[in-house]
Amino acid sequence: MDTLADQWMEQGERSGFIKGEIKNAQEMLLEAISEKFGAVSPDLIRRVNSIDSHETLKMLFKQTFRVDSLEEFKEQVHRATDN
Repeated sequence: MDTLADQWMEQGERSGFIKGEIKNAQEMLLEAISEKFGAVSPDLIRRVNSIDSHETLKMLFKQTFRVDSLEEFKEQVHRATDN
């Protein structure tokens, strides 16, 4: 049986892994936006970096292929972050 300390360490490792996955998803989303639309505003970077849901980041990544303008994409991000 794991000790309480072992359980905490395992939980911390999982938490760190999840945070790393979220950070990677944020970076990939910002990279995709930059590739498609050029420079990304500090406000948009801040909003994307505030998203801590992997599902939301995944949905927004898919939106980069569906939208025709940076403004349209910003609207998607605002909807996702203003809830």
